[in-house]
Amino acid sequence: MTYRGRERGLLTCYPNTSLAVAKELMEAKGIKQLPVVKRGGGRNRERKRRIVGLLHYDALWHCLRKEINHRKEVNRNRRENHMAVETANGH
Repeated sequence: MTYRGRERGLLTCYPNTSLAVAKELMEAKGIKQLPVVKRGGGRNRERKRRIVGLLHYDALWHCLRKEINHRKEVNRNRRENHMAVETANGH
């Protein structure tokens, strides 16, 4: 992953940045917290950003792990239901 931000300054992300991208960015830069900023309006968008949140690496990782486990459970249930239907139909 590459970051094309300013040479100096604070590394940030936006509210619409995916958690996976934020995690990769944090890992690439070796940081544990990433401010979430809202884009400002008008001509000086770079100067008028407002902080709306702060992502913590550990919380982000926990959230992604929870989602992965949920998807595994859903897929396992689908396979079990599919096998039960096949067995009931005599296949």
